[in-house]
Amino acid sequence: MTLSPGSTGILGGFFNGYQTAAGCTAGIQATALSGTGAVTLQPMVMGTAAGTTLAVNSANTYTLRLRIHCPESYRAQSTYYSFGDSGAIGAGGVWLSGLMGDGNGGRLADLEHRMECHEQNWQRAKGFLAAVSVLFAVIEVAVEAWHRH
Repeated sequence: MTLSPGSTGILGGFFNGYQTAAGCTAGIQATALSGTGAVTLQPMVMGTAAGTTLAVNSANTYTLRLRIHCPESYRAQSTYYSFGDSGAIGAGGVWLSGLMGDGNGGRLADLEHRMECHEQNWQRAKGFLAAVSVLFAVIEVAVEAWHRH
């Protein structure tokens, strides 16, 4: 990421409720210094800037990573998405159980079945068209032979 002078905001934030500084559970706050516009980065924890600041040079490109440690593995099954350097890498939550099913199918299984049926119909259509083209070739040969006699 490259930040130009005067950049402000919260980068890579986890929010509880509204996407404001007060609702930021964890993130990195970009602040522009008054007068110069120089940008500094500082960790945010529970809506408050915490930890040391890092002065950003607008000529450099930075990779920021926000690491979260949770000693408990319980989640209230709210929906979530996770992204890595190459884009989206995961998602989950309550809606995922409806999508994947609870062992008895689900929307993805239904979609997969429909795609298999669709592919099977295409294969049948290709076979039918191949048979029809052979039939037309035989008819053409027969008509040519009849015209010659």
